[in-house]
Amino acid sequence: MKSTSIFAVEDDFLISKIIEAQIKKNGYSFAGTCTTAEDALLALEEMAARGDLPDIILMDIRLAGKMDGIEAAQIISGKYESAVIYLTGCDQKDIFKRAMSSKPRAYILKPFDDKQLRMTIETVIYQQELELAIKKHQAELQELNTRLIHEVEQRHKLEKLVNETSEQEKETLGQNLHDDLGQILTVINIKAETLKNRLLKKDIAEAGAADEIVTLTTRANSQVRDLAKMLFPLTLRTEGLISALQELASYAKNYLDIPCNTNLDENAAKNLNLMTATNLYRIAQESITNAVKHGKASRIDIGLARSNGQIVLTVKDDGKGIKMDSDFREGVGLPTMRYRAQMIQGALEIKPGQDGGTIVRYSFDPNIVER
Repeated sequence: MKSTSIFAVEDDFLISKIIEAQIKKNGYSFAGTCTTAEDALLALEEMAARGDLPDIILMDIRLAGKMDGIEAAQIISGKYESAVIYLTGCDQKDIFKRAMSSKPRAYILKPFDDKQLRMTIETVIYQQELELAIKKHQAELQELNTRLIHEVEQRHKLEKLVNETSEQEKETLGQNLHDDLGQILTVINIKAETLKNRLLKKDIAEAGAADEIVTLTTRANSQVRDLAKMLFPLTLRTEGLISALQELASYAKNYLDIPCNTNLDENAAKNLNLMTATNLYRIAQESITNAVKHGKASRIDIGLARSNGQIVLTVKDDGKGIKMDSDFREGVGLPTMRYRAQMIQGALEIKPGQDGGTIVRYSFDPNIVER
C-alpha cells in the first residue's frame, strides 16, 4: 500500500530539516520542500502534471517572497485535493481567522514535538480516508440511483405498452364480436324470421319454435353488441367520456339489473386525451363490477366533477362495503385500478361509505397529466 506523501513549505532551513526527519521517521513519504509560496505552487503544478500530488501539505504562514502561506493555501484548495496543515508560529486572532477561510485540515503552532505532528497527520489521514469512503459510497449510490431511475422508466414504458396492448386486444375482441358473431346472429335472426313467416302461412305448428329462435337471437345479438361496447367503448372515441360513462350506467341498469345514476360535469371531461379517458372509464367499469360481484350492491352512483383544480371520479354503492383489514385479500381488480390510477398520476382512494357500501374516489391534476 502506498504510504502517505507529505510536502512541506517552510522558509526556516533548520525547521524544514526537522520536519523532513520526523516525516520519514514516522513512515511517511517525504515529497520535498520549498521556501516560498511561489516555488511551492510551481512545484505542485509539476507534480500534478506527473499525477504525483502529495496527500498533505505542511504550510508555514509567514514565508519569504511576496505571497504568504494563506494565499498559497487558498490557491491550492481551489485547484488540488491535497490537504493543508498550517505549521506556524503565528497565533494572532486575525491571522488565524484569515487562515481558516482557506479551509485547512489542521493548525499546529510552533514549537511542536514529534508526537503532536504525528497525531495531527494521522487525524488528517483518517479524515481523508473517511471522505474517500464517503465519496465512493456516494458514487455507488448515484450509480444505483441512476440504474433504478432507468429501470423505473423502462418499467413504466413496459407497463404503458402492456396497457396499450391490452386495450388493443380488447378493441380487437370487441370488434370481432360485433362484426363476426354479431353478423352471424343477424343472419340467423333474418333466416329464422323468414322461416317463421313461411310456417305461419302454411299454418304449421313449428312456427312458434321459429318465433322463439327469432326472440333468442335478437336478445343474443343485443347482448353481443353491449358486450362489444364494454370491451371496446367506441363511444369513448366518438363522443367522449361523458357519453361513455352514461352508456356504462345504462349497461349496469339493463344487464346487471342495478339502478346506476350519473352526475357528470361536462367541463370535467373537456380536453382529456384518449389514454386518460380510457383509464377513467376502466376504473369506473371495474368499480361497478366489484360493487355487483363482491359488494352485492343494489344501487350505484357515478360522479365526475372538478374540485380545487382536480378532476374527481367517484363511484359509490350501497353494498355490504369493503373491509381493509388483515384478512382482506385483493384480487386482480384493485391492483389493476391502482395501476391505471398511477398511469394518470393521481390518487386512488377506496373506503367504506358513511352509511355503508363502498366509495371509490380517484382524483388527478389535468394540467400535469395532459401535458
